[in-house]
Amino acid sequence: SGDEPYVATLKQHAQARGVGDRVIFAGWVSGMDKWIGLAAGDCLSLHSMFENFGYVLIEALGVGTPVVLTSNLALASEVRAAEGGGVGIVAEPDAAALATAYSDSLSRGPGDAMTSRGTAWARREFTPQAIGAKLRKTYRAVLGQAGRQVAAPAASGVRMV
Repeated sequence: SGDEPYVATLKQHAQARGVGDRVIFAGWVSGMDKWIGLAAGDCLSLHSMFENFGYVLIEALGVGTPVVLTSNLALASEVRAAEGGGVGIVAEPDAAALATAYSDSLSRGPGDAMTSRGTAWARREFTPQAIGAKLRKTYRAVLGQAGRQVAAPAASGVRMV
């Protein structure tokens, strides 16, 4: 997705480099089409100077698609360390490093050990229940109220359990 002038510029770059016929500018994809697209990919690449989390990485791993991301992303350190051996390939944000990372990812083949670890990690650590449990733990630690009810205005109905 993106604004039309920007997408037009990207398409021109792809044509000028001789890959215009191999690049798909799908625009916004959602619902079942998103999941089918993520699962069909050989690799999901996310390199951005501004991405704050990159949830699409978790979504791709969750459906068994390998990921390549740049070291400046918020999830980079977790992806490197997760499951005792990493769950994706983290590269420096430059063309040579990314080319090496893509080559590495594509040479691994479907269902390799790293991707299998990534799928298990994503499905375990990023479910609504797992995220909720982490938030509760964090709030309890911040409030110093582990396991005790937190006082809140009666009208709000807010209660920490």
